Amino acid sequence: MTLYGDVVNIIDIIEKLREAGKIVMVNIDLIAGFAPKTSVIDYIEKFTHAEIVVSQRASLLRYAKDRGFITMHRFFIVDSHAYRCIGKQLKISRADLVNIAPGWSQVIAWAVEQYDINVVASGLITTLETVNDNLKAGAIAICSTNKDVWKLPTDKVRQ
Repeated sequence: MTLYGDVVNIIDIIEKLREAGKIVMVNIDLIAGFAPKTSVIDYIEKFTHAEIVVSQRASLLRYAKDRGFITMHRFFIVDSHAYRCIGKQLKISRADLVNIAPGWSQVIAWAVEQYDINVVASGLITTLETVNDNLKAGAIAICSTNKDVWKLPTDKVRQ
């Protein structure tokens, strides 16, 4: 997932990822110079080959989905109110995937049970134990910027 960049270099970043054979996910909320407007989706569509658009903004995700992108709705769950807003936001975005941060396995389990959608866990996932706890709770994938997590032995990760 592209979690950095700006309007000048995002095209090159995405192209390098595609050349490396990666599925490219762009978190449009984190690209410097992008405003929360539908024109950002049009820009990504016209100038890149990104497959997945990630955002916290339901209306932008719905627009991206209507333009043919796979969409991932990102939620920061800081309290029970934030958790209760997931359903209402998903009705607007119609996202294909949900990204829940931080990756607390109990919250992942609740979301998997309550919503008929694939969940990706992210945020504060730093150990093999937290990776496995989230996968056991029902997450289909883990998203982490922690390079130690990237190096975890795959034979120790529960499938």
